[in-house]
Amino acid sequence: MGEGDRRGGHQADVSGFDLRVGLFVTCLVDLMRPRIGFAALELLERAGCEVVVPDTQTCCGQPGYNSGDRATIPQSILLRADRVIE
Repeated sequence: MGEGDRRGGHQADVSGFDLRVGLFVTCLVDLMRPRIGFAALELLERAGCEVVVPDTQTCCGQPGYNSGDRATIPQSILLRADRVIE
C-alpha cells in the first residue's frame, strides 16, 4: 500500500481528461466543520481536478426539510439548482 493510499495502491489514470468539479459545501461543513470542506478541496485538487465553488450557492433547504417543511422545500431546491447550473 502506498503512502497515504488506503485502497491498496490503485489510482485511476485521468491523464487526458479535463476534470472540472463543482464543490457544494453544506451548512454544517461551512459553519461547524470547515476543515472537512478544505480537506475535500485538497483531495480533489490533488487528484487533478479544477474545483469550482458556485458563487450562487446558498442553503440547500435540508434544515427546513428535516424540520418538517415538506411543502416549500422541493420548489426552493429547484430554484437554487437553476441558479447554480447557469
